[in-house]
Amino acid sequence: MFNLYNSQNGFPSFAFVDHNMTVYQKSNSAGTYSTKLRIQEMLDACIADGLCGSVDIDNDGIIDGDNCPNDYNPNQEDGDNDGIGDACDDCLNNVGDVNDDMTIDILDIVTTVNIVLTGGVNSTDFTECQKTDADMTGDGTINILDVIQIINAVLGNNLSLSFDSSVKSEYVEIEATKKNGNLYLTVDSEYAAGLQINFNDFVSDVNLVDNKGYLTLDKIDGKIDRCVIYSLENREFGNDTFTIEVEGAAKLDCNKITAVAGDRFGTNMQVRFTAPEVRNFAINSLYPNPFNPITSIDYSVEKAGELRLSVYNILGQEVAVLYNGYQTEGESFSVQWDAASFSSGVYFVNMAMNGQIETMKAVVVK
Repeated sequence: MFNLYNSQNGFPSFAFVDHNMTVYQKSNSAGTYSTKLRIQEMLDACIADGLCGSVDIDNDGIIDGDNCPNDYNPNQEDGDNDGIGDACDDCLNNVGDVNDDMTIDILDIVTTVNIVLTGGVNSTDFTECQKTDADMTGDGTINILDVIQIINAVLGNNLSLSFDSSVKSEYVEIEATKKNGNLYLTVDSEYAAGLQINFNDFVSDVNLVDNKGYLTLDKIDGKIDRCVIYSLENREFGNDTFTIEVEGAAKLDCNKITAVAGDRFGTNMQVRFTAPEVRNFAINSLYPNPFNPITSIDYSVEKAGELRLSVYNILGQEVAVLYNGYQTEGESFSVQWDAASFSSGVYFVNMAMNGQIETMKAVVVK
């Protein structure tokens, strides 16, 4: 008997004996929760072996189909249809109702914003239940789009309303400048209603320097690596250009900054980011190289504008213009250079657009 019940030489001990009269587990102490858990595990094993029938563990009069078998729940209410009765369900799975108070209101907006600011789906400050309920878009991420959709739910707006497809293609323009040790992001968009900026590094502070009065900027003071800008009235930015001041961030690498923007329906919008060190176009390839006498220059453009594609010799003289005019956005443009009239040597293909320049060396061999 001593060997049967002894646990770490301590008494009294708890011994759990299964249907085979085998000691399942023993310990010096057992609380109500752990005891019920062990009993349920042993009961499941007994039923699986065909030696035990169904048992009404919680004494609620329901044996088969008890969606909350360990808790007395006579009405078997299951509001979210997840198979767990509301009486013992710690997550009601009500999308948008982040705090599970059965009401979608300003508190859910605030909570969702804080989830975004502390890491989104990777936030360790909130439960999995809260993060699941905050994912209004159902895309597995939590960002400004979810905030906008919860605002719509609070305002009673119908997200199923159709809207002009041109809204979807309208860009959000963000132009970055650096001065006096700070980074300034000027935002221009007619149809955007919310914006999230991810700095991918911690910054000192973020402020709206020309708030129009209806915008809210939220951040986590003392630990700012992102911010969100939105309107509690779900108001579009319209033609009201505004600027975000990022203090002490003049040395921040703008190539690492990302942004998410949404229209008033919480639909994702494309963002065009312009900064001194950010390329909005690229010469993707020059092939063949070396060549004689024709080569193809493939390039892509993320932001439409005036493009000048030309060729320079080693003296810095422009010797050919391959394209000069307005260029739309696109991933695959191509221009051919016929160098039949040029002598062998090294040349430089130069692409100038939106105040930026990119150059690639070309070698003509005859």
